[in-house]
Amino acid sequence: SHLGADAMAVIGLYSPLAKLVDASIAVFLGGTQILCGRFLGKNEVENTQQAFSLDIVVTSCFSGLLMVLCLAAPGTIAGALGGSGEIRNDLSMYLLGMSFGIPCQMIGSQLSAFLQLERQEKRTYTGIAVMVVLNVGLDLLLVPALGFLGLGLATSVSNLAFCAIQIYFFLTDKATIRFRFRSARLKHLKEILHLGLPGALVQGCLMIRGLVLNQILLNFCAPYGLPAFSAVNAFGCLYCAVYLGMGSATRL
Repeated sequence: SHLGADAMAVIGLYSPLAKLVDASIAVFLGGTQILCGRFLGKNEVENTQQAFSLDIVVTSCFSGLLMVLCLAAPGTIAGALGGSGEIRNDLSMYLLGMSFGIPCQMIGSQLSAFLQLERQEKRTYTGIAVMVVLNVGLDLLLVPALGFLGLGLATSVSNLAFCAIQIYFFLTDKATIRFRFRSARLKHLKEILHLGLPGALVQGCLMIRGLVLNQILLNFCAPYGLPAFSAVNAFGCLYCAVYLGMGSATRL
């Protein structure tokens, strides 16, 4: 009620960047899962440890770069995503809020997949539940006070909580696979990228489609075309959950 249809328009303009994040997650996660599955099948625990550590290091570096870019040039990125006028200003504020949560989102997604290998799926479900409740609660608290900045910050804080719940297990003695910076071996990076890139093609195509459709809707279906399209896309996430789950199970 505070942001109206502009909120869905801003989320719609942000969606291509969200697809870039999803594509990056798919590359690193998909490639590492397949590679670690091969290593575990051969009982090569050390190679599994190396691939997992490399995945976390590379994901951290890439997500950190995206965060810095969003913090340093939110207006430029908002313009590149198609924002103009007041919508560009709103999108810039939303990008500032969302930027802090990008590393947590990407790292948390990697960790949740490895929790399956550790038979700790309940921890992932707990993290998701906390994330959803916290996101809704913070939206109610921050949006009236901070507007689009608060909308982005609510998501970032909820991603931080989700990531923290995942990380905690890997710091305990119960974890078979643990992160060790010195264990990361670049020799596995080429194969991770080779195995993971096919899984990211869909997200990459959706990113390009989003950029094109957003411009069409802004130019020919203003002011409610983009908000309506964003709402439909949000509902479509229900379908995404099916094929993402099937893909993860197949890789494992």
